[in-house]
Amino acid sequence: MAQRSKMQNFDNPGYKARKGNRESRISYGSLELESSSRYQQLREFYEMRLREFGDTIANTVSSITNDPLLITMKGEATSQQFIQQRIQEIIEECLYSDREALIKQLSHQNSALEADFHKLEIEYEKV
Repeated sequence: MAQRSKMQNFDNPGYKARKGNRESRISYGSLELESSSRYQQLREFYEMRLREFGDTIANTVSSITNDPLLITMKGEATSQQFIQQRIQEIIEECLYSDREALIKQLSHQNSALEADFHKLEIEYEKV
């Protein structure tokens, strides 16, 4: 029963959370807005990744279709057995390129966030 009353207090917009000697008010409106904003950012990132993955698949199909080595191999009876291996190489190369592009993009975003965080730490220390 005591635990339920704590939950009711926590649900109250005026609930005060103590941190050391400081008190901070939990603003549920701002938490909800922040949560919604983060959700929207994640959703946009997910949709961007889906589009990029679709582009990667289209580029992979195009690479397979237009690969000069595959075209030559299809015309030669002795190289027919290596066609599947060549297709696998092309797919792996395209997926690797896509993964490397994502890693590069995320690294840039991480660096920017770290720089912003460092600036905020400096500003916070001044206060």
